[in-house]
Amino acid sequence: MKNWNDKLTNDSWRILKYNSEIISGFEKLSKIGPSISIFGSARTKPKDKYYKKTVEISKMISKMGFGIISGAGPGIMEAANKGAKEGKSESIGLRINLPFEQTSNKYVDEEYQLKFDYFFIRKLMFQKYSQGFIVMPGGFGTLDELFNALTLIQTEKSRLFPIILVGKKHYQPLYNWIKNTLVKKKLISKNDINLINLVEETSEVETILKNFYKKSFFVKVAKFNSPISTNNVINTNNCLISICKSRYKNKILVLSVIDNLIKGGSGQAIQNMNIIYNFPESRGLK
Repeated sequence: MKNWNDKLTNDSWRILKYNSEIISGFEKLSKIGPSISIFGSARTKPKDKYYKKTVEISKMISKMGFGIISGAGPGIMEAANKGAKEGKSESIGLRINLPFEQTSNKYVDEEYQLKFDYFFIRKLMFQKYSQGFIVMPGGFGTLDELFNALTLIQTEKSRLFPIILVGKKHYQPLYNWIKNTLVKKKLISKNDINLINLVEETSEVETILKNFYKKSFFVKVAKFNSPISTNNVINTNNCLISICKSRYKNKILVLSVIDNLIKGGSGQAIQNMNIIYNFPESRGLK
């Protein structure tokens, strides 16, 4: 058995590793625009109806303007990233290092591929950078993400966002247990059941997201990947700011200027302008 001093030393090094994973995650994911996380079993095969349904849902969400975040693995996670590719949105993968899951699926964007040793840090990233959770049929890991989100929203440690369970045959017994046992015994508030949406069809997912975010205003990340003049960047910024201010007179604009340096038309080195305007509404806050 290790003595106490060894334990304290190991804990100190472990804290540094925690910090490293958190900082790396924040730096990469701060570049994405509004995104939806999709969860589900890694064991689901491509011929399964819910694999196909996940591709369909992910593609639809991508065309709405959201990026897609998955756990980067096979099964439902692969289907989510595949749909993102087909819908031409950001395809983000948050991979956990496991003995039986060593590689990311081929549909994850290389620039948005992250690896984690710790589940709790990975869960932090899902929670922080998602505007909604789509929960496809899955096992312990899927249920862990679901109840983690419900707990954080219930206790007001997280902003409110849509949580959508897809697959009535799979989730109806769980939904009934929450409603008929937890609510009835007053172990949760009767309003807590309203945090969960149980659906079957892609169109239902679309309706829930549109209704939740109908008063929201998103400005997607604007990427200039080729040389652009300083004046053009300034004009683009001014135009966006003007539009935003006219709709959100009392809101604070947050301009994130990130990524690589590119050469401006004037010969001046300027930053590649990845622009994200964040409003409270855009992340589901009142």
